[in-house]
Amino acid sequence: MAGGRIQVKSFWLPGLAILLCGFMLLEAGRQFGNDIRFSAVQAELGFRGRESYQPSLSTIEETTAAIDTLLAVRPHHPDYLAARANDLAWQAYWSTRRSDAAALLQQAVASQTLAVAARPARPQDRRKLLEYQQLAKQVQ
Repeated sequence: MAGGRIQVKSFWLPGLAILLCGFMLLEAGRQFGNDIRFSAVQAELGFRGRESYQPSLSTIEETTAAIDTLLAVRPHHPDYLAARANDLAWQAYWSTRRSDAAALLQQAVASQTLAVAARPARPQDRRKLLEYQQLAKQVQ
């Protein structure tokens, strides 16, 4: 070390920094993709119950698959759990068999319970949980 300069005799440190940056960019790209997927799910769930909107069976299946994909990556994410509960509650609403509706609502209650546990200070999640619990009692 002459004159306060540090000489790097190996490329390990810069190589490691580049590798770390690469992993960070990869994770940021994945999260960006998840954010886009979640925005599409939220938009679809937001349309349900509006006037005469009735999604096609393929749209319902795609929405459920998108939620499953999100939960596969982050299984305890409260927004993803709440989206699953919302999707299940709508599937129960459209169900033609009372036993299927009851099972779907129980799943919605379970998913919303996890969402509330993950973020207990959010009152709208608690309200939704109570709503799903009341619906489940009515169907049984």
